[in-house]
Amino acid sequence: SGPFTGKVLRLSDGDIPEKIAFLQCVGSRDLKRGQPYCSSVCCMYTAKEAVIAKEHFDVINPTIFCMDIRAYGKDFDKYIERAKHEYGVRYIKSRISSISEIPESKDLKIRYETENGEVVEEIFNMLILSGSSFFVIKVFFTSDNNTLTAPAAALA
Repeated sequence: SGPFTGKVLRLSDGDIPEKIAFLQCVGSRDLKRGQPYCSSVCCMYTAKEAVIAKEHFDVINPTIFCMDIRAYGKDFDKYIERAKHEYGVRYIKSRISSISEIPESKDLKIRYETENGEVVEEIFNMLILSGSSFFVIKVFFTSDNNTLTAPAAALA
């Protein structure tokens, strides 16, 4: 289903996104700006989506940005490990600090801090958000139309 009948393709140009970033906990687990709870389904759902994307197109390299992994349920932790080791799903414990579009390619430059404090900018072809179902995220481009921004709560 969907606009590409189940294929993982970019809306902007119909290309296969070789690097996909998944952003976890969007608008959740934040007492001040979002929902204070964990939905308890996003970690497993995102792992499954990353694995399915890789199964559809082997050239896809999924990366999941998360605060931590909350895999509730029997053998859910084993599925996460399988996603990492058999499918090459990369997990990065970090909160993304900024996202900028590269106008020529429509790729996204994502800035984040690693666990050892190093600030990294990395290019991705697609970004997928996952988080609290009761939180509406307002994402917009700045006046230069190149920088994608969102409220701090949306990037939490």
